[in-house]
Amino acid sequence: MRGVERRAVSVYAPPWLRPVLPLMVSAVARRSLSALPSEELERTTGVLGAVAPVPPVTPPQT
Repeated sequence: MRGVERRAVSVYAPPWLRPVLPLMVSAVARRSLSALPSEELERTTGVLGAVAPVPPVTPPQT
């Protein structure tokens, strides 16, 4: 927990926790996402924040 709070470059977990941690994270995420209203889930946000719109690509003129 201290490593995450200090934004450490690496955070190590005991070997017994490595298989359990992904299961715990997915269970908590599933529960919290199911509690959100559908309007909130439809927003265009990425993992690190809002997703910038991608400009359309025009083919080269020949």
